[in-house]
Amino acid sequence: MIEAPTTLEIRLFGMPRFTYGPPLENTLPAKSLSVFAYLLLHRDRDVARDTFAFTIWPDVLEEDARANLRRALYILQHWLPEQHVAWFSANRRHVRWNVDSPYWLDVEEYEVLSQDHGQINEAVKLYSGDLLSNVEEEWIAAERDRLRDMQLRSLRRLTAQLRKTGDVPRAIECAQNALKIDPWHEEFVRNLIELRAMGGDRAGGLREYRGFEEALKREMDAAPERETIAVFERLRSGEQDDTLLPPSARAPTNNLPARLTSLIGREKEVQTLKEFVEQHRLVTIAGAGGIGKTRLALRVGADLIEKYSDGVWLVELAPISVGEFIPSAVAAALNIHESQDRALSHSIIQGLSGRHMLLIVDNCEHLIDAAASFFEDILRACPNVQILATSRQPLSIEGEHVYRTSALTFPQSSVLTATEALTYSAIELFVERALAAHHQFQLTDENAPAVGDICRRLDGIALALELAAARVRVLSVPRINDGLKARFRLLTGGSRTQLPRHQTLRALFDWSYDLLDERDKLMLRRVAVFAGGFSLEAAVATCADRTMDDVDVLDILTSLAGKSLLLAETAADTERYGVLESTREYLQERLDEQGERDAASQAHAAYYGSFAQRVDDRFHTMPQAAWYRSVSQEIENVRSALLWALTDGHDVVLGATIAGSLGRFWFDGGHLREGLFWVEQALDSLGEESRTRVAARLHLACAVLLQATNKLRAAERACDIYEEVGDKRGLGYALRQCALALRRERRWSDAEVVCRRAADFLEDVGDIGGFAMASNTLGSIVAGRGDFEHARAIHDQALTAASSHGCDYAVMLTHLYFADLDFQCGNFEQAVTHAIEGLSRADAIRTPGLVANLRCNLAIYRIALDEYPEAAADVLEALAILRDSQDSCQSAIALQHVALIDALTGNVPQAARLTGYVDRFFSANNLEREATESMGRDRLETALREHLSEAAYNALLRDGAALSEQEAIKEALDVRHVAA
Repeated sequence: MIEAPTTLEIRLFGMPRFTYGPPLENTLPAKSLSVFAYLLLHRDRDVARDTFAFTIWPDVLEEDARANLRRALYILQHWLPEQHVAWFSANRRHVRWNVDSPYWLDVEEYEVLSQDHGQINEAVKLYSGDLLSNVEEEWIAAERDRLRDMQLRSLRRLTAQLRKTGDVPRAIECAQNALKIDPWHEEFVRNLIELRAMGGDRAGGLREYRGFEEALKREMDAAPERETIAVFERLRSGEQDDTLLPPSARAPTNNLPARLTSLIGREKEVQTLKEFVEQHRLVTIAGAGGIGKTRLALRVGADLIEKYSDGVWLVELAPISVGEFIPSAVAAALNIHESQDRALSHSIIQGLSGRHMLLIVDNCEHLIDAAASFFEDILRACPNVQILATSRQPLSIEGEHVYRTSALTFPQSSVLTATEALTYSAIELFVERALAAHHQFQLTDENAPAVGDICRRLDGIALALELAAARVRVLSVPRINDGLKARFRLLTGGSRTQLPRHQTLRALFDWSYDLLDERDKLMLRRVAVFAGGFSLEAAVATCADRTMDDVDVLDILTSLAGKSLLLAETAADTERYGVLESTREYLQERLDEQGERDAASQAHAAYYGSFAQRVDDRFHTMPQAAWYRSVSQEIENVRSALLWALTDGHDVVLGATIAGSLGRFWFDGGHLREGLFWVEQALDSLGEESRTRVAARLHLACAVLLQATNKLRAAERACDIYEEVGDKRGLGYALRQCALALRRERRWSDAEVVCRRAADFLEDVGDIGGFAMASNTLGSIVAGRGDFEHARAIHDQALTAASSHGCDYAVMLTHLYFADLDFQCGNFEQAVTHAIEGLSRADAIRTPGLVANLRCNLAIYRIALDEYPEAAADVLEALAILRDSQDSCQSAIALQHVALIDALTGNVPQAARLTGYVDRFFSANNLEREATESMGRDRLETALREHLSEAAYNALLRDGAALSEQEAIKEALDVRHVAA
């Protein structure tokens, strides 16, 4: 008996069809089919569940959308044929199609074949109709349009190939197929008319035109394009059609250089620019040096040649150093001769006055004033002349429309496969140029991360990527990546036919830098100390001095952004600036050459020292979302300042100030280990004998970040110093940390005494947010010794105080404490209500540590209500966050909750293994479980004992105890925990 094939064939072009041996009946409901198609079309990545749900169900409530997605995945899982490999995987955060499963997808095959000029005919055949032609959903439109455009490009290439080889019947068929996709695509209409004539059917060509003209008038009340009319008129009059002649027989209509390499990653920009040029007489492509402005302009010009009766002409200004010579460059390009009785500029204007042409004026930045003046004169005097200019800054003349081009796209993460890598245009360019340099080069899963790093470190700058790719002749990709530490020495040896400034990366930057005046140069050097962007306030604090005031700084920043040397982002209420990484490295070298590095770094670190103190003081008085965002966007600058101050030892006290002041950010932002690294380094540098407020703040930060005995010890040191220096506010916060440590050790009486002192101090100094937090801690201690009614009254007082003063962090924390109190009292539904309220506030703040904490708590409350799927969803989302954070204690708590869900739903062996890991963690770190965790552990023990013998139980605990934190989390994030 012959076994049926095991490959699932999936056809999404046209009506969806499936075969698995014999045809597979499509019984999927419409939405399940959409879910299936979306997974397949995003098969190379993790699809975020929330994005997935809201895309397929955009018009329903978020919770309903998530529930609908679970049901659709369940239906899909049971519809797909059974086989030994899972078709897709799902966890609480993501869903992903298994690309290693035995499937064949027509769209995937089509995308591969359409990139191979030798396989273009096979690609065209696969396109049997629009993507999912029977499905009308908003999300499909973009994918459908993308594939339509790809098919049109494929048909264009195939038509050209067939026309070149004289296969007119098949070329006509291609043009007709294209017009089925887009009936108004006039390029294919013109092709069809000309092809009819080439095949000897002149009358058929005329009929094609008249039919199109009538349909266009009837359906759109429009007339054909001028080019289409011209083809018709030539055919009707019997004139010889130049488009059918060999290139050598045609009159020249341009001086554009032949394209030796392809333009990668700019397809949308080319289309947009073509539309710009058709709408505006002067368009300037602006952008940083080496980014690809010239190639972009040349490609646009080449595509538009047929639209200009007198052609498209390139005027290169790069070789010219004096503005007075611009007319000479234009005259040479257009073959216009100087008259003895008038100036050359007048001869040019007279010669152009009756012409219909596009001038591409390349590299205006070094002659900006002269270029602006001369080309404005041409535009005023010659109404049918248009100009497409390239420059690092706009010409700033009337009627100019500026198109700012950006770098090629590159991955932000180093984790990617070769297939994923090629979706980024910077990597696509690197690979093509590397193949040109070394025919044996291959992009593989092994070297893709290094190629991604190269593209990221070179900011997607086309010239830099080409210079790097050329090095594959003599260096491996990892060696090139390592060599970028000295990128200006490595990236040399560009094409000898390029402009000198394009032959090395350093020459490119030298050219831009040397065009600047001294104040611009000084500002650029100073902002090179910033990492990851900077605010206007930071620039003023770091760069202003007796030679430039606040207004000067803003003016110079604006000027540099206009010259494409700074990136500028403006939101409704703030501005942010930055420099590309390659530019920054170049400027830092210049900073060193001028001997200005120490002063600039000192000013930078001083600003971030004051910034850290300021955000520390405003923790409870700023809206928390704004507080967290303000610190997050400066974290790279903070790290840079810490390296300079602490690691390099330039200013230990300043570094200690920064490290300690950001204690809350290290904790709530999920940066516990990094925070401890900086805090402990600062303490070591200050020395144990330091008794200053700075040292006290470091010990307090330590207490926030640590657990158990170490937490108590750090908090007590902070208390001693704060009391000694008379800082009541700091003392209040330090006493609260002492109380938290004592609470975990169940020293209820000691904890209560200490916590009441903390609340009193914070209330005395008017810190209402801190008072509310201390009161909540006091309430949890009172609850710990069994006085639930008194605890509730304390929490009520905290909520009233925090709400009345707008302390949203303390309000959110109060809901967390209320939830725990209700859980201890057996009010599980009310616990869930409070936890959800707290979670909604934490989500708004967007602090991962808080969200993970609340998700964990919500999970244990739902377990108490026997809501296991919902509990699993919550705890697994928490774990997905914790996997990337540095909070080992919270991870252990979450893993215990997963173990309890496993034990209660039948997965007892894994439950016991995870329990072994958690028990070892608590024991090794000398930690006591709090009330919620203790109740969960007791229930877990009972469930495990019911199903396991003593020997099996102990063996599984030992197995789990040997797991690392990441291994335990990976095991817990298994797909079976998700209720699909």
